[in-house]
Formats: sequence, C-alpha cells, structure tokens
Amino acid sequence: ASAALDPQASEHLAAEAGEGADPAARGTATPPAALPGIEEEAPAPPPKLEVPWPMLGFLTAVWAVFLALQTSRTTQETCSWAWILIFVLQSLCTIVPSVVMAYFVLRAVKRFALAADAPGAGPEVEEAKGADARQPAPEPAPPLTRWEAMLSGGATKLTATQVLVAWLVTLVGGVLGSMLGLGGGVVVVPLLLELGVHPQAAGLTSTLMVFFMSSATMAVYAAKGFIPGRAAGILGACSLVGAAAGVLVITEAIRRSGRASLIAVVLMCVLIAGFALTVAFPLRLAIQDMIEYGVPGFNSYCNRAGG
Repeated sequence: ASAALDPQASEHLAAEAGEGADPAARGTATPPAALPGIEEEAPAPPPKLEVPWPMLGFLTAVWAVFLALQTSRTTQETCSWAWILIFVLQSLCTIVPSVVMAYFVLRAVKRFALAADAPGAGPEVEEAKGADARQPAPEPAPPLTRWEAMLSGGATKLTATQVLVAWLVTLVGGVLGSMLGLGGGVVVVPLLLELGVHPQAAGLTSTLMVFFMSSATMAVYAAKGFIPGRAAGILGACSLVGAAAGVLVITEAIRRSGRASLIAVVLMCVLIAGFALTVAFPLRLAIQDMIEYGVPGFNSYCNRAGG
C-alpha cells in the first residue's frame, strides 16, 4: 500500500516489471529475424548473364560466309571475273549486315527514347490552347522487348549521323588493321567510348572485331602457305594464355574499384607504348631504307597471282 502511495516506488516497480517484458513493448528496435513468423530476406541473386543468341548466331553466319568467300578468292587469279565476283559478294556480305544492324540499333534507341519520355498511365489530361476543352493524354509507348533494351543500353545517345560516322571510321580501321596486322580495336575503342558506349562493351566489341579480321587474314596466309605451323602454334597458345590472364586481371580490377573507366586508361597506356615502340624501331628503319634506296614504288595490283 505504501508503494502504491509513493510515486518513486511505483516507477521502480514498473521498471522492474518491464525488464521481463517483450522488447517491442518497451519501444526498443528488434531485428526482423528475431520476431516470430518473420524470416530474414535472402540476399539478391547476381544478375543473370543474358547472351544475345540471335545476334551472336547472325554474326557467326556472316563470319562463316565471309571466311568461305575469302578462302575461295585466294584460289582465283587476281582481277579475273571470278575474283571480281567474289570480291563483290564479300563487300555485300559486310555492308548489308552492317546496315541491318544499324537499322535495328537506331530503332531500338528511338523506341527507348519514346518510352522514357512517354507519360505514365492514368487520367492525365492537358488543356488545349485557346479553349477550355480537355484532351486525353497520349497513350504510353509500348514496352521494349528484351533485345531492344539490350541494344538501346549499349550507348547513351546515338543519332543517324553518329552511326554513319562510326561505320565509316570502323571501315577505315578495318582497312588499316588488315594492312598493318592490327585488330582494329585501336581505332574503334576510342570511337565507341566517345559515343558513350560502356568501356567493357567497347572492349568486347574490339575483341570480336579482332576475331573477324584475324581469322580472315589467317585464312589468306594459310591458303598461300605463309604460316609456319610450329611457330604459329606456340605464339597462338601464348597469346591465348595472355588474353585469358588479361581478362581476369581487368575484371578483378573493375570489380574491386568499381570503375569501368580503367579500360580506357589501359588503352591509353597501350597506345602510348605502341607509338613509342613504332617511333623507336620500325619508323627509324623505314626512314633509313628510304634514304639509302629511295622511296619504293608499287607495281600493278592485277599483276599478282591470287589475293
């Protein structure tokens, strides 16, 4: 009775009674996993790797046809009617797929922009100019398909002019690559980065270009017997191991740092090193040969057998 009359004693008894009570009743935070009937949420699974099989199959078919034409052209006499016909077919085999892919990319980017700017669903209305009448808002754009979303996500902004410029620059890069033994990535990767393509996507695009060009060039040299088998096998194996190691290193570096721009930095270092080595050795020897023997001339291309 005295405890009930004393306010301090009442507060003390209430505190002691609260120690055994449920923590939620005292206002303290309880983790969800500790509450009955509530399970802790599992961590989100990693994003599933989506391989564009239709696009990959399309490119593989183009590569197979081009490689077959390239191999058959080496067996024909240069500038003969058969050689010219195969060359025209090769040109169509490269130009037509490029135009088709450019069309699908531009359409996907356009639909992506329309879907992003479209108003949300609902009873939205807009007031007509000079009148009190109200018109219903335009219907939202249809959702993108999975392939359109993948194509539109490859670049932040693309226009028809940019696609045309990219196509021409890639064409020049292919010509220089076939003449100098390069893969074309030295020209294409900076172009893709300027267009806003993700660095990893630009690097993989360059790798695919190297595969196309290297296989076609190798077919020509192999048909003419210019490839030493043992040396090519050793160097090819070393290159394969180095490529796998490079992919692992750059992937781990990007994962730890969270910066895909490391690819651009590595590319810049490679370009600087290549420029320095070219100036130090081949260019110096070429200038010395021109001083001693004069500027070399060029014979008629059609005088050569095969090509």
